[in-house]
Amino acid sequence: MKLEELPPIQQLILKRALEKGSEVRLAELSHEAQKLVRYRASAALHQNSVLLERKGFIERRHDGRAVIVRVRPVWIQPLRRLFGIRAPLCYMGLMNKPMLGRTPIIRQSLNVLKDVNVDVERVVVVASEEGRREGEYCLREYQPDWVIVDPHDYEECFKKIEDKVVELLPREEVICDLTGGTKLMSLALSDVAMKYGLRRFFTLTDARRIIWLVIRGARGV
Repeated sequence: MKLEELPPIQQLILKRALEKGSEVRLAELSHEAQKLVRYRASAALHQNSVLLERKGFIERRHDGRAVIVRVRPVWIQPLRRLFGIRAPLCYMGLMNKPMLGRTPIIRQSLNVLKDVNVDVERVVVVASEEGRREGEYCLREYQPDWVIVDPHDYEECFKKIEDKVVELLPREEVICDLTGGTKLMSLALSDVAMKYGLRRFFTLTDARRIIWLVIRGARGV
């Protein structure tokens, strides 16, 4: 999808919703919308929000007489890229259980990200119960959010990762580190990233390099 394929008033609705954390009241856009159309702004906003809902970009709800539009989570990050909107970065990594005597991969990844000037404001660790017990101390300075999963249950991993991503996306861009964890944990995180158009990467800790994976088939952009 290209930006010019969307009418200006639809671009306005989507962009302002993204800037406000994924949702906005249509009435707040009346002044700007009036500059884009020759008929009543309220009618134009109503009609174009209905069209955006039919296209699958947004969901509409009513609060009394007010109409509130919300960008669907699967479109938040792809549309941010389309509009050039930046959001604070949230790192999401995986931990099954650290190897005794070795620095956890997550810590190594965060150090490499810092070296290449990628600054994250939140750290989320998807971990087994054992991984959390062993990782809490060595990651304490990051004060991570923990998502506890069965590292050998793909469906549980996918569901819990997806729930956390949907929670975070309205305010943050989630970047996904596939380096650690079990193969099923890594696969689940990669699949969630693909569904929501998130950036994925591997860390080559010995070479202190980040390998970003190209998003193919992600939501439209």
